[in-house]
Amino acid sequence: MSPPAPDDCLARNTWICGEYLSTRRHILLDAVLEHLQLTAVPVALALALAVPLAVVARRWSWAAGPVLALTTILYTIPSLAMFSLLLPVYGLSASLVVAGLVLYSLTLLVRNILAGLRAVPEETRQAARGMGYGPVRLLRRAA
Repeated sequence: MSPPAPDDCLARNTWICGEYLSTRRHILLDAVLEHLQLTAVPVALALALAVPLAVVARRWSWAAGPVLALTTILYTIPSLAMFSLLLPVYGLSASLVVAGLVLYSLTLLVRNILAGLRAVPEETRQAARGMGYGPVRLLRRAA
Protein backbone atom coordinates (compact mmCIF):
# COMPACT_ATOMS: atom_id res chain seq x y z
CA MET A 1 0.00 0.00 0.00
CA SER A 2 1.07 3.57 -0.62
CA PRO A 3 1.59 5.91 2.34
CA PRO A 4 -1.30 8.23 3.19
CA ALA A 5 -1.27 11.63 1.51
CA PRO A 6 0.32 14.33 3.67
CA ASP A 7 -1.92 17.02 5.08
CA ASP A 8 0.17 20.02 4.08
CA CYS A 9 -0.20 21.48 0.61
CA LEU A 10 3.57 21.87 0.18
CA ALA A 11 4.10 18.13 0.34
CA ARG A 12 1.10 17.47 -1.92
CA ASN A 13 2.35 20.09 -4.39
CA THR A 14 -1.06 21.65 -4.95
CA TRP A 15 -1.50 24.66 -7.24
CA ILE A 16 -2.81 27.00 -4.58
CA CYS A 17 -1.06 26.75 -1.26
CA GLY A 18 -1.55 29.32 1.47
CA GLU A 19 1.31 27.85 3.46
CA TYR A 20 3.71 28.46 0.58
CA LEU A 21 2.65 32.12 0.45
CA SER A 22 2.89 32.60 4.19
CA THR A 23 6.27 30.88 4.62
CA ARG A 24 7.85 32.74 1.69
CA ARG A 25 6.15 36.10 2.11
CA HIS A 26 9.39 38.12 2.26
CA ILE A 27 10.92 36.41 -0.77
CA LEU A 28 7.77 36.94 -2.81
CA LEU A 29 7.40 40.57 -1.70
CA ASP A 30 11.01 41.29 -2.63
CA ALA A 31 10.47 39.69 -6.04
CA VAL A 32 7.30 41.73 -6.67
CA LEU A 33 9.03 44.98 -5.68
CA GLU A 34 12.00 44.17 -7.90
CA HIS A 35 9.64 43.43 -10.79
CA LEU A 36 7.79 46.72 -10.29
CA GLN A 37 11.10 48.59 -10.22
CA LEU A 38 12.32 46.84 -13.37
CA THR A 39 9.14 47.91 -15.18
CA ALA A 40 8.52 51.42 -13.84
CA VAL A 41 12.08 52.74 -14.20
CA PRO A 42 12.47 51.78 -17.90
CA VAL A 43 9.08 53.23 -18.80
CA ALA A 44 9.87 56.51 -17.02
CA LEU A 45 13.29 56.76 -18.69
CA ALA A 46 11.85 55.84 -22.08
CA LEU A 47 9.19 58.54 -21.70
CA ALA A 48 11.88 61.07 -20.79
CA LEU A 49 13.65 60.21 -24.06
CA ALA A 50 10.60 59.64 -26.27
CA VAL A 51 8.80 62.93 -25.61
CA PRO A 52 11.68 65.16 -26.79
CA LEU A 53 12.32 62.87 -29.78
CA ALA A 54 8.65 63.03 -30.79
CA VAL A 55 8.56 66.80 -30.33
CA VAL A 56 11.65 67.19 -32.53
CA ALA A 57 10.09 64.88 -35.13
CA ARG A 58 6.86 66.92 -35.02
CA ARG A 59 8.56 70.31 -35.11
CA TRP A 60 10.96 69.52 -37.97
CA SER A 61 9.37 67.10 -40.41
CA TRP A 62 12.75 66.16 -41.90
CA ALA A 63 13.73 64.67 -38.50
CA ALA A 64 10.72 62.33 -38.31
CA GLY A 65 12.20 59.81 -40.75
CA PRO A 66 15.58 59.41 -39.01
CA VAL A 67 14.04 59.35 -35.51
CA LEU A 68 11.48 56.70 -36.46
CA ALA A 69 14.08 54.73 -38.42
CA LEU A 70 16.53 54.69 -35.50
CA THR A 71 13.95 53.60 -32.95
CA THR A 72 12.57 50.96 -35.33
CA ILE A 73 16.05 49.55 -35.97
CA LEU A 74 16.60 49.30 -32.21
CA TYR A 75 13.27 47.48 -31.90
CA THR A 76 14.21 44.91 -34.56
CA ILE A 77 17.33 43.74 -32.73
CA PRO A 78 16.52 40.43 -31.02
CA SER A 79 16.54 40.65 -27.23
CA LEU A 80 19.33 38.10 -26.75
CA ALA A 81 21.55 40.06 -29.15
CA MET A 82 20.60 43.39 -27.55
CA PHE A 83 21.47 42.19 -24.06
CA SER A 84 24.70 40.64 -25.38
CA LEU A 85 25.67 43.98 -26.93
CA LEU A 86 24.87 45.87 -23.72
CA LEU A 87 26.57 43.35 -21.42
CA PRO A 88 30.11 44.79 -21.74
CA VAL A 89 28.79 48.27 -20.97
CA TYR A 90 26.54 47.50 -17.98
CA GLY A 91 27.76 44.12 -16.77
CA LEU A 92 25.35 41.55 -15.42
CA SER A 93 23.13 43.90 -13.42
CA ALA A 94 19.69 45.46 -13.22
CA SER A 95 21.05 48.38 -15.29
CA LEU A 96 21.45 45.99 -18.21
CA VAL A 97 17.77 45.07 -18.05
CA VAL A 98 16.70 48.70 -17.65
CA ALA A 99 18.79 49.85 -20.63
CA GLY A 100 17.45 47.09 -22.86
CA LEU A 101 13.85 47.78 -21.92
CA VAL A 102 14.31 51.52 -22.45
CA LEU A 103 15.63 50.91 -25.97
CA TYR A 104 12.76 48.55 -26.79
CA SER A 105 10.15 50.98 -25.42
CA LEU A 106 11.34 53.90 -27.53
CA THR A 107 9.77 52.69 -30.78
CA LEU A 108 6.30 52.31 -29.34
CA LEU A 109 6.39 55.50 -27.32
CA VAL A 110 7.90 57.76 -30.00
CA ARG A 111 5.45 56.55 -32.65
CA ASN A 112 2.41 56.99 -30.44
CA ILE A 113 3.43 60.35 -28.97
CA LEU A 114 4.17 61.62 -32.47
CA ALA A 115 0.79 60.36 -33.68
CA GLY A 116 -0.88 62.13 -30.77
CA LEU A 117 0.92 65.40 -31.51
CA ARG A 118 0.03 65.16 -35.20
CA ALA A 119 -3.62 64.49 -34.35
CA VAL A 120 -4.13 67.94 -32.82
CA PRO A 121 -6.05 69.88 -35.50
CA GLU A 122 -4.39 72.97 -36.93
CA GLU A 123 -7.47 75.03 -36.03
CA THR A 124 -6.97 74.12 -32.37
CA ARG A 125 -3.32 75.18 -32.45
CA GLN A 126 -4.22 78.44 -34.18
CA ALA A 127 -6.91 79.16 -31.59
CA ALA A 128 -4.43 78.53 -28.77
CA ARG A 129 -1.88 80.85 -30.38
CA GLY A 130 -4.62 83.47 -30.72
CA MET A 131 -5.30 83.15 -26.99
CA GLY A 132 -1.65 83.94 -26.28
CA TYR A 133 -0.24 80.46 -25.80
CA GLY A 134 3.50 80.21 -26.43
CA PRO A 135 5.20 77.10 -27.82
CA VAL A 136 5.96 75.53 -24.43
CA ARG A 137 2.52 76.20 -22.98
CA LEU A 138 0.91 74.97 -26.19
CA LEU A 139 2.87 71.72 -25.95
CA ARG A 140 2.09 71.26 -22.26
CA ARG A 141 -1.63 71.84 -22.75
CA ALA A 142 -1.82 69.70 -25.89
CA ALA A 143 -0.10 66.80 -24.16
